[in-house]
Amino acid sequence: MSSTSKRSDLLFPLSGNRRLAEYIRSGGDGQAVVLCGPAGSGRHTAAWNLAAAAVCAGAVRPCGQCPACRKVRVGEHQDVQLVSVPEDKSAIPVERIREIRGEAYIRPGEAENKVYIIESAETLQVHAQNALLKVLEEPPAHARFILITGQESALLPTVLSRCRIFRMEPLSPAEGEALLGRLHPASDPEARAIALAAAEGYVGPALARLTDDRRKEHAIALDLVRGMLRHSEREMLAALTLPEKTQRDRYAAMLDCLTELLAAALERKYGRETPGIAEESRQMAAEWSIALLLRLRDIVEAARDRAKFNIQPLTAALALCAELAGALSL
Repeated sequence: MSSTSKRSDLLFPLSGNRRLAEYIRSGGDGQAVVLCGPAGSGRHTAAWNLAAAAVCAGAVRPCGQCPACRKVRVGEHQDVQLVSVPEDKSAIPVERIREIRGEAYIRPGEAENKVYIIESAETLQVHAQNALLKVLEEPPAHARFILITGQESALLPTVLSRCRIFRMEPLSPAEGEALLGRLHPASDPEARAIALAAAEGYVGPALARLTDDRRKEHAIALDLVRGMLRHSEREMLAALTLPEKTQRDRYAAMLDCLTELLAAALERKYGRETPGIAEESRQMAAEWSIALLLRLRDIVEAARDRAKFNIQPLTAALALCAELAGALSL
C-alpha cells in the first residue's frame, strides 16, 4: 500500500483491538496514551505502531515505507525512546522521569514529534508519577507519551485523567485460532483452542502454553484431582509432596495446570464444552457444585499468587492440600 492511500497498514501486525487499530491508522495524535493489558496482549506492538504514526513522514500514518517508519521498525529512530526498568532496579527511577521531563521540551532531532514509550509503568512510585504528571499537564506540542501497564490501578487517577486509555482486548476464538495456527503450525487445533481458552483469549500467553512442555506438571495436577475426587487426603498429599514434585518452578506450573482443569470443569458446568477436556474435569463437573468449584478455584488462585514470592514449595504444597481438603470437608 502506498503512502498516498486512504488507509495505512500498521507497521507491526496487531490482531483484534479494532478500536485501537483504527486510532493508530488515524494518526494516533493523542499526546498521552495508556495501553493496559496482560503480557502477550499486544501492548508493545500497539506502542510501537503509535510511535511510528507519531514520527512517520507519509501522507497517511504510519505508512510503513518512509525512512522514519523503517527506523522505528529496527528500533533506531532517534526521536523514539523506550524507557524500561533498569536491570539492577525494581522500578523506573524518579531521576529517569525527571530527565525525560527536561528532554521532552527539546525539539525533536529529525521528526515532527518526539515519543517516549514507558513500559512497566505500574512500577512508577508515587513521586515518579507526580514528576511525570508535571509534563503531562502541560506537554510541549511535539511530545508523545505512551505508558504500557498490566496494572491500570497502580497509576494515579491524576495521571490517568491526562491520558487516553486503551484496554487490550482478547481475541475471538476464530481470530485466536487463525493467529496461533500461523505462529505455531505444528500444534493441533484442539491444543490451540485449549491454550487460548486458558489464556482468556490473549495470544501471547496461549503461545507460551503451546511451546511450554508441562506434561509432568499436568500429570501431578491430575494425580491431585484424582485424590480429591476419591476423597483421599493421603493421595492428595502423595501427589504433591514427593521431593521431585516440590521444586519451585514445577510447583508454580502445576498450579497453572490445576487452574486449567478447574476452569474446564466450570465451563462444562455452564454448558460450554472445552475441546480436549480431561476426564477428571468431567468428573469434577458431574460431582461438584458450581459453588464448590469456584471455592476450589479461589484456593488455587491464592496459592498461585503466593507462589510468585520466595516460598518453600513443600510447605506451600502442604498448606494447599489442607485448604483443598477443608473445602471438600475431608
